[in-house]
Amino acid sequence: MGMDVVLVAMLLAGPAGSPASPEPPLTWGALVGSGLFTIPDTSTLPRGRFVAGVTIDNRDRDPLGLDLMDGAIAWNYGLTGRSEVYGRFIFNRSVAVPDTPVLPPPPLDQILAPGTTPPRRPFYSVYPPTPYVDDTGAIHFGAGTPGDGLVGAKIRALAPRGWRPAAAAVLELQFPIARNLRDLQHGAGTGGFDVRLGGIAEWPRGRWSFVASTAFTRVGTPPFPDRRIEWRDGGVQVTDEPLILPHRLDAGVGVRRVLRPNLAAVGEASTVFDVGHRTRIVDRARPIDILAGLQYRRRRFRVTAALRDHLHALQSMAIRPSPLAGMVDVTKVADVDLARYLSAIGLGDAVPSLRLGVHRLLVPGPGGPPLPPGSRVIPDTYRIRSEHQVGFLLLWGMTF
Repeated sequence: MGMDVVLVAMLLAGPAGSPASPEPPLTWGALVGSGLFTIPDTSTLPRGRFVAGVTIDNRDRDPLGLDLMDGAIAWNYGLTGRSEVYGRFIFNRSVAVPDTPVLPPPPLDQILAPGTTPPRRPFYSVYPPTPYVDDTGAIHFGAGTPGDGLVGAKIRALAPRGWRPAAAAVLELQFPIARNLRDLQHGAGTGGFDVRLGGIAEWPRGRWSFVASTAFTRVGTPPFPDRRIEWRDGGVQVTDEPLILPHRLDAGVGVRRVLRPNLAAVGEASTVFDVGHRTRIVDRARPIDILAGLQYRRRRFRVTAALRDHLHALQSMAIRPSPLAGMVDVTKVADVDLARYLSAIGLGDAVPSLRLGVHRLLVPGPGGPPLPPGSRVIPDTYRIRSEHQVGFLLLWGMTF
């Protein structure tokens, strides 16, 4: 049975003919602040009320077929009668990568043998919220890799009147908890600072509430650029090329039906669009999330649970031509062997410019010496791996 059928059955459950019960002063628990699941609504906590909880968020993402699991501490506080502040701290993020990426991910040291030219972008796949992720991280939940942090504020601007919706605005700052390369390669985030400004409209209709939300996120610059190392004008020249991530435009719609004063069925759909100048990547896929589940609140406790279906996935096992065909991945070559090889092709002075922990791509010249042990020649084609299952979202909260 599809998720749309489950959602319809949940929404139609409950005594449709009975009058709506007055809603308690508490809001419903969402992933961040007060809202549906991932989409905020226009409600705010009463002044002086504080909610703290734990969330688990599981989702699948292309183009690398990632399975992300976040464990976070979330809170929100009623600042005034019309505003609340909130935050989230992802203390554990595990990212499962189904295969070692055929195209070495950023940050990338490109080593150009004399007489060769650099590859033209795009030449790797990236999921922008975790651009440096590779297959070196632990995939089990609880491995201890942090995610990112977030603080935000929501203010109600308009009350509903007739067909005019209630309206609210949000402002958020997302910041890195870890900026070292190892954690970023394990999926910690972008390593940059993002600012998000959004608007919310909500149409309450008895037991029903319809919500629409949109927001623009200005994405900060990640800290580790790609590097090109080549022989030019009689010496080794090093050029850093920054990784430029797209800004984001989020859009979502959702519906809540109150079944009882302390129980509601909820469904939502959301997506994100890339906007602005950005580094070109291979196989970009725009996610579309459909969520359906329940929100529960009773006295001091709040529980939210939902299933997530990730649509718009890439076709798994599709064969694509490689933009790096014939080039050599030397990431796993021992430093001493790589230094010996570079000296043999006249690039011995390039060794001090190589960075620790990054992926390394060699553009070999014709008729050069044998490749060092541990080299991997990139094949002419590669396969898409899009390993998608139904994800989920859970929240447990307590009000003080």
